Amino acid sequence: MKNIFGGGCILLDIKPVKYEGLDCLDSLLSTIAAYWGHQYELSFAQTWRFDYISSKDNTLTLGKRIVQNSNTIIKLFKNYHNIALTRYYNYDVDLLNNIKSNIQRSIPVGVWLDHFWTPWHESFKTAHGSHSFLIIGYDESNNLICTDPYYLKENCILTPEQLRNGYKSHVFFHLKGNEEKIINWGSIIINNLNATYSKDFPVALYNNIQKFANEILNNFNIKTETDGYKIIEQAPIIWNLAYVMINRKRYSCMLNYLGKKYSADILHTVAEKLEMSYNYWSEVRALVLKSYFDNSLKIEANLYEKIMKIANYENNIAVELLNACHNLV
Repeated sequence: MKNIFGGGCILLDIKPVKYEGLDCLDSLLSTIAAYWGHQYELSFAQTWRFDYISSKDNTLTLGKRIVQNSNTIIKLFKNYHNIALTRYYNYDVDLLNNIKSNIQRSIPVGVWLDHFWTPWHESFKTAHGSHSFLIIGYDESNNLICTDPYYLKENCILTPEQLRNGYKSHVFFHLKGNEEKIINWGSIIINNLNATYSKDFPVALYNNIQKFANEILNNFNIKTETDGYKIIEQAPIIWNLAYVMINRKRYSCMLNYLGKKYSADILHTVAEKLEMSYNYWSEVRALVLKSYFDNSLKIEANLYEKIMKIANYENNIAVELLNACHNLV
């Protein structure tokens, strides 16, 4: 702990840590892990996935049928890196005192706040949304001092009123002990891919992406997908495709960590290929966006072709990775 503002201020010495391409939750985990001298990358061991819900009655848009399933990240953060999160969704009168109590014990607090009430956010007082960051201190006026790992901003000031007005949820962190020792990286990968899909991972991944491609070809309507969303990036088809991309970046991050730790070149090779898949999904998302701004475009066949190319590409990568793991174990 250090006191750089003087008086009644307490400020934890926490520097933001960010892996490029990941989201604000991931940046919270990487920052708190670094603060306690732990890693975070194995949290992403089940993020390579594509989950798509079939809907016979068409009550859900195609975008809403893409499921993020990011809850495994917090679970694996605890299992592998021994840092637990307890998340709360109700603001109460004791929250400010509870935050200060954690800070006094040298434990930062994670907060999800509406952009509209986040002073350093580009959407401050202009648009709504959700963003997370760390509270790492407070001053003599009860203003909260924050670090925002996603935007790499430090010593941001948040007033108690802004916290109350913009509050969405908060998390308390718990350091449980030392990190789990990895005996065999191949087993880590195999076990988590098996946990992602109970059946053959490459086949399940391919089938799910293929379902989405078929729906795009037969049922895609950009007006239906974006109706009611003033900010186009918040429409589920755009938002969830962004998370499909992020999940490829997450898994690549995990592979690069294991590859470096265990001098396994094959993991760096697969990570590079997943980075390419990130780019391919980005092309899909960009084409959907293009159709929003020019709804005269007929993109279904083009989208189908691009998505099926990804399905085959990722299937081959998965087979390559699993073969390498089985050779090791």
